[in-house]
Amino acid sequence: MREGATRQLLWLLNSARGGGIVLTAFGSLPPDLVASARDELDWDSEWIGVTAGSGSQLAVLVEAAKTLGFVRKLRGTLILTRLGASVLAYEGELWRHIVTAMPLGKGELAQEAGRILFLTLAAGLSQSERSEVMIEGLTALGWSTTDGTRLCDDDWTWMVRDTLVYLRMIGAIVSNPLDQHVSADPEWGRRFARMVLSK
Repeated sequence: MREGATRQLLWLLNSARGGGIVLTAFGSLPPDLVASARDELDWDSEWIGVTAGSGSQLAVLVEAAKTLGFVRKLRGTLILTRLGASVLAYEGELWRHIVTAMPLGKGELAQEAGRILFLTLAAGLSQSERSEVMIEGLTALGWSTTDGTRLCDDDWTWMVRDTLVYLRMIGAIVSNPLDQHVSADPEWGRRFARMVLSK
């Protein structure tokens, strides 16, 4: 469970040790690191991006690390923050910080939607069941569209986008291409969700 939830972040933070990661002119990770991520993190080349990693899992990973306060950009270089260096230095601190920081996103809506999302993951719901619970849960809490119509898939995924993208990136939430009525989420992802909800 811990390995699944922290592996990508540990890879990025270790890559930024020392002088940091010099980014490309477009602000993306350099090609050698993209290749390294493909080999070490078992990410599909179509997901990761062939050269720059822009708009891919790597871009999501960098944004997640920035949101969690582990890295920041300084004059074209991605460097560790004091917190980022600290979670590398002390075993278990990265895990504790991730659990404490979940769900991601600022504001009451992002937090409430994130907690419902973790409930659906902990319960082992399928994609279709997750969507139904997200819509019903957010509606029961008083959230609605600006024009007052019923929430739809696009609405709740936008409301919980930061947490959902992170959980998809680490593989805790997995789409089932064959049957959206059958859960494909790994057991460790469910245990991770229960850990977050119990904090």
